[in-house]
Amino acid sequence: MTIPSSTTPGSYWIGMMADRTSAVLELNEGNNTVSTAINATRALIEREARLGMKKRDIESIPLYPEGRSCKAPTADGILSSFLALRRTRLIKPGGAIVKTFHDPLRPVGAQLLKLLGVDRQAFGR
Repeated sequence: MTIPSSTTPGSYWIGMMADRTSAVLELNEGNNTVSTAINATRALIEREARLGMKKRDIESIPLYPEGRSCKAPTADGILSSFLALRRTRLIKPGGAIVKTFHDPLRPVGAQLLKLLGVDRQAFGR
C-alpha cells in the first residue's frame, strides 16, 4: 500500500475487501470486508525524513545516542532526538512572558528539522 504524498498526519481508516464483485460463490458473503483505524503520523514522519535524505543525497544520519549512523530513521528515533529539549519561560506576576529560554538544538536535531521541513523558530532559533 502506498500512502499518497498529499496525506497529512492524523487518524485514518483502512479497509480491505475480498471478492468485491461476488464472483466466488460463498456460504457467507458478509465476511469479505474488514477495516481498522490507523494513525499515519509515524509513517509520515519516517517518509518525510527518508525522502529528505534521498533528495539531499544523504546516505545516513547520526541518529543513535552514541553517534552511530542510521540509514532508515524510524519515527521513534527521530522523535527521541527532541525528547531532552526544554523550553523555559520567565513570566511576570501578571502572566506576561518576559523571556523564553531554549535548550540548544543538537546538530542532528537541526538536520532532522531541515529534512522534515520544520521551521527552527519553533525551537528558538
